[in-house]
Amino acid sequence: MVAKNRENVLSAERPLRIVQLTDSHLRRDRAGKLLGMNTRDSLAAVLSSVQTNHPRPDLIIASGDIAQDGSPAAYQYFADSLHAFDCPAYWFAGNHDSAANLQAVAGEASALRRAEVFGSWLLIFMNSAVSGQVHGVIGADDLRWLNQTLSRHSDKHVLISFHHHPVDIGSVWLDKIGLKNRYQLWHEIRQFTQVKAILIGHVHQLFDQVVDGVRVLATPSTCIQFLPNSKEFAIDSQAPGYRWLNLYDDGRIETDVIRATDFSFEVDMDSDGY
Repeated sequence: MVAKNRENVLSAERPLRIVQLTDSHLRRDRAGKLLGMNTRDSLAAVLSSVQTNHPRPDLIIASGDIAQDGSPAAYQYFADSLHAFDCPAYWFAGNHDSAANLQAVAGEASALRRAEVFGSWLLIFMNSAVSGQVHGVIGADDLRWLNQTLSRHSDKHVLISFHHHPVDIGSVWLDKIGLKNRYQLWHEIRQFTQVKAILIGHVHQLFDQVVDGVRVLATPSTCIQFLPNSKEFAIDSQAPGYRWLNLYDDGRIETDVIRATDFSFEVDMDSDGY
């Protein structure tokens, strides 16, 4: 998809304001839970925190695993939940999603392969989900498209977003199910010094590390959290959350994570998977 230009959103004085939501794992059923946590309630708590702290984002990025069961009803609930925010949203799939159902409900918000220009920034959204698999792959056609898109926009600062992590994060079990063709991705990215950041989901935890000059950012889930630096599947007791980002005209990035600390929840800490 050709990059659209939204020059009026960003100025030298005012940053592009982004909210990232990830790994909501919604279900068809209103009472649906993931390891004991009602994921609709946890999403509502996170969105309440967004409305309190960042009520006027310029855009929202939903970075995969929006639905646990891939149901149209789960995606519709997510879409309805975003109506409180008067801004575009960009959704793409994670390994639990149904890409077809996501696209059908998301409509113009679907971002399985998409590029958008906001002033001096180019935002690139890509699909890393592989049907029937937990790990991720970015296809050869998409990598060629990425190269072409970056070549056309050499004057822009770039943020790339997809679901699976393209670097090891220190959890043995998670690092086995990250982006399988990460080396091919990094081969493309290293050719373009304007790439400032990669924004991902999948890992259900905070991660912020600079790799080859590119800041790799992962974000807490809007539901359950995974315990960092764990050898095997393990749940953390931290609250659901979201990430905010301010992208400045000169390429600077300000970002942090906010958690819905007022949300009361119980999770199955002894679970060995889901």
